[in-house]
This record gives sequence, C-alpha cells and structure tokens, in this order.
Amino acid sequence: MVVPIGTSMHEVGHYIIAKFFYKNVSIHYGSTFFDDYYSNFNENLAELLIVLGGPISTIIVSFIFTHFLLRLKKEFSNKKLIILVFSLFISREVLISLMILLKYKFTNTDEYKIFNYFDINPNVGAVTLLVVSSIYCISISLKTIHKDLILRFYLWAFVGSISGFYLWNKIGFLINVSLWG
Repeated sequence: MVVPIGTSMHEVGHYIIAKFFYKNVSIHYGSTFFDDYYSNFNENLAELLIVLGGPISTIIVSFIFTHFLLRLKKEFSNKKLIILVFSLFISREVLISLMILLKYKFTNTDEYKIFNYFDINPNVGAVTLLVVSSIYCISISLKTIHKDLILRFYLWAFVGSISGFYLWNKIGFLINVSLWG
C-alpha cells in the first residue's frame, strides 16, 4: 500500500513544479509528462527543478506528517501505524540508493539525474542517501514499534518493500492509468 501512495505523492511533486513551466502536464502511472513550455525561465533549470520535485516531495511528506503525528498529543487507535506509513515514504530513497549501488539499470532515476547534474559521484550520493534515509526509517520504527516485534517488522518491511516495488512496476499501470491529465 505504501508503494502506490508513495509513488503517487512523488509524482505529484513533479506535477506541481511542472505546472509552473509547462501548459500540458499529466501523471501516467509512475511518470509525469509535460510539454508546451511557456515560461521565460531557463528550460534546463526548469527541468532540474521538476526532477527535484519528486524526491523532495517524498522526503517532505515523510518528515512533515511523521513529525506532526509524533508531536500530536491526542492518541488514536492507528496513530503508530499511520506514523510508520508516512515515515516509510522515505524508504523509496533506501531502495533507489541500493539499486544505484548494485548497478541495477537505475540510471534514469531522479536521484541519479540529480547526482549527475551536481557532479556528485553516483556511488557517493547513493551511499549518503542510503545512510541518511536508513537512519531515519530505523529511528522512527524504534520509536513506534514494540521491541519484541522490531525484527519481525524489519523482515516484513523488507519483503513488503521489494514485493510492493515489483508489483507496482508489473501491474501498477492497470490501477493508475492517468491522473490529473
């Protein structure tokens, strides 16, 4: 469930930025398409901002909602589950970093493009992103999950992330054919 929601939120980040520069913008499945540039802004820089929009929106949504809920004094039955879901949006960065490091044909990801644009070695960028996002995911899970369940949670989170990523890439297009287009 986290993968389709997280992917959609990620694409919304691209979409919002693209609307500032392009007339025709749409989200199809796991990509944002845009054409008919109408801004006086440098188009190459506009495209960089659009690429940045996805990862930044993923990270911001993860941070803001997680920390808002952690600070919320009111308790409710699914509060910890919702905190985990939002905190795990950033786990996309863990997976993408691992794919870049394992050279798994992920040179077309936003993160890889960002590393190249800023002349950052993709391996150094991926390790940095992997460490920071892993620390974040682990710290939130340690705050919200009972110690007796933590290893089981990590196992199922790993299995769920991989299977969710695989299923989304294999059948996600059937579910999310076109949004906001």
